Amino acid sequence: KNSPHLKPFYATQYDLSYEQYFNDGDGSFIAAIFYKDIESAGIITQTISEYDFAANGLAVPSKIVDPISGVPLSVRNGNYETAFNDEKGGYIRGAELTYTQIFSFLPEFWSGLGLQASYSYTESQISQISKLGLQDLPISLPGLSKNAFQATVFWEYQAFETRASVRYRDKFVSEQVAVDAQTVNYDGEMVVDYQASYQINDNFNMVFQINNLTDEPTKSYFGVEAQTGTIQYFGRQFFLGMTYSL
Repeated sequence: KNSPHLKPFYATQYDLSYEQYFNDGDGSFIAAIFYKDIESAGIITQTISEYDFAANGLAVPSKIVDPISGVPLSVRNGNYETAFNDEKGGYIRGAELTYTQIFSFLPEFWSGLGLQASYSYTESQISQISKLGLQDLPISLPGLSKNAFQATVFWEYQAFETRASVRYRDKFVSEQVAVDAQTVNYDGEMVVDYQASYQINDNFNMVFQINNLTDEPTKSYFGVEAQTGTIQYFGRQFFLGMTYSL
């Protein structure tokens, strides 16, 4: 491995937000915008297959003998991993909205009904080059989804609480490592969870959960959607538990 001329990179971030809190602690509304000026996109690693070490001035033995059998082994080119600074830099900018409301003005039975929701939009000028076979493909910042949304509806009445949540995010890119690092595109996904609990007394509480209620799959592809990666179903997860506190 070789890591020449690596140096730290810097970013300057600006944030502006507006916050409004409702009377009696019944909720809030928050809006924010942000801008991050990035000097460089950081350290990029690249693996070169079938690298000719000898031709690039590195000492390579002319022959290798198996120490146990004494059989001569062939000398082959291998993988060479290098790291370098991405000097392009760029920016990340976006906006976030968050809304929380408890409907305490409703009749007593429904006064514990509430909603919490948030939305974020993020975009970036940063692009990196990732190798896929013999192609050089521009990719967005790994892990970044342009649109992300989360909402939870909850209800509390006396000793009973219940909530249902939904989370959505746009497609994004990431990396997986096999022999070489590969860029993987992940499709957008929406995950629904549910939870209910009941406070039996001052000491005992029961909880029931269902995670990934709709059995949402994780879909991936390489570069373009026609180059299918995987479709993985992880199934629904059910949880039933009881807690005891002194």
